[in-house]
Amino acid sequence: MSRNRSKAKLLVALAASAVGLLSVFNLVYVLKYARANQTRLSVPSIVLSAVEPVLVQSSCESQGLPQLFTRQQTQRVHVVISTDCSPYQDWQSEAFVYAHWKQGFASLPRARVTRLIACKDSNWVPPKSSFSFYNQIITPSADPNKEINDFYPPRNRPGSLVWVFQNMPEYFDPDELVYLMDPDQIMLQKWDVNMRFDLKPGEALGAEYGQGTAYLKWAPKYCPECDFDALSSQQKKDLAIGAPYIMYGRDLIRIIPVWAEILEAIRADEAVDKKGGWVSDMFAYSIASVKLDFLHKRLPIMVSHPGIDSEPWELIRGLASIEQPLLVAHFCQTIKIREYKWGKHDFHKEMLRDCKRRPLFPEPTGETLTWVLNQSYVALKENKETPKDITLQQRAAWFYLQTIPISNEAFRRYREQFCSPAE
Repeated sequence: MSRNRSKAKLLVALAASAVGLLSVFNLVYVLKYARANQTRLSVPSIVLSAVEPVLVQSSCESQGLPQLFTRQQTQRVHVVISTDCSPYQDWQSEAFVYAHWKQGFASLPRARVTRLIACKDSNWVPPKSSFSFYNQIITPSADPNKEINDFYPPRNRPGSLVWVFQNMPEYFDPDELVYLMDPDQIMLQKWDVNMRFDLKPGEALGAEYGQGTAYLKWAPKYCPECDFDALSSQQKKDLAIGAPYIMYGRDLIRIIPVWAEILEAIRADEAVDKKGGWVSDMFAYSIASVKLDFLHKRLPIMVSHPGIDSEPWELIRGLASIEQPLLVAHFCQTIKIREYKWGKHDFHKEMLRDCKRRPLFPEPTGETLTWVLNQSYVALKENKETPKDITLQQRAAWFYLQTIPISNEAFRRYREQFCSPAE
C-alpha cells in the first residue's frame, strides 16, 4: 500500500511540475520517493547530505536529427557521465551530448544520456538543454572526504551513483545496457555499434588503458578473500581497464557500492594512495570486479593521445574512417600540431552560458589548417616506413578533427538556441 502511495505522490509531483514549470526548452521537476520503503546501500566512508533528488530534463524534441541509425534496436541504452557543477564540465558535457546526437543517439528507442552533477552550491542551476534524451541529475558532492582531508574529484562518480541508487531507486533499469563514460570523450561511431558487443547480464566490457598490473601486489589488502594469483595472465591484462565501462544496469547496481568502498579505503591509506595516485579509482574498480567475480573483457575502444603507441591507432584508416570496436576519442591530454596547441585544462573558466564571451576553441589557421585537412591517415601504427614525428603529427591531425570542430559546433548550437542575437 505504501509503495502505491509513493507512486501516486510521484505522479502528482510530475503533473504539478509539468503545469508550473514547463518552458520551451526545459522541464524541471522534483522526483519524490517514500524513503521508508527504499533499499539503502551502505557505503560507510561516503557521507552525502540528505537532499531531495532533482532531475532536470528536456521537454522538447530535438530538431534536425541526422537519421543515421538504421537497424532495429531492442536493447535500451543508457549513457552516464559524472561531473561537478563547474563551467569546465558544463562545456565538456555539452560537447559530449552533442556528439551523441550527431551520431544518431536520439533515434534509438528509449535511449537516454544522464549527467550526474555532484554539486555543493544549493543555488546552482544546470545549463538549459533541448536534447530530448538528456537528463541532468544534481547530487550532493562526495568530495573532498572531510574525514581524511582528501581532495579527489574522481570519487564523485561512484559517490553520485550510490546516491542515485539510494534516493532514486527506480531510475536505473536493471535490463538496460549502461555505458559509463567520461565527459571528455567524443563518440566516434554511429549508434548501432552496441549490436556487435552482444553482452549478457553478468558480462561487461572496459576500454584498454595502460595502468599495468603492479597494483595487484597490494590489492589483497582491500580484498583479502580474493585470490589474485589464481587469475590467468589474460585475466590480469583485462583488469587494466577504464571508461567506457559497458554493462547491464543490474551489474552496475551491484558493483558501484563495492567500488566506492574500496576507493575510499585506498584513499585513506596514504602509502598506498601515493602508488595509486590520480587513477586510484581505476585500481579500485578492478579490485571490485575481482571481489564480485565480475571480470570484464578488455577491448580497444578508446584513443587518447597521438604519442601512446599501445592505443589502437591501427583501427583508424582515414580521417573519416574507423573500424569497430573503436568508440571514443578521449581528449584528456594536450595535442600539438606544428604551432597549434590545445589542451582542456586551458579552459577551466570558459562559461558555456555567458553569451557575451562566446567561448569557442581556437582552431588551426593558414598552412597548418591546410596541412591538417590534407592528411591521409592510413594505419600509421603499421607503416614502419613513416618517420615517427610525421606519424605523431598525422595522428594529432586526426584527433583534432574528431574533437575540436564538433565541440565548437556544440557551442554554436547552444548559443543559437539560448542566446539572443543582440548578445
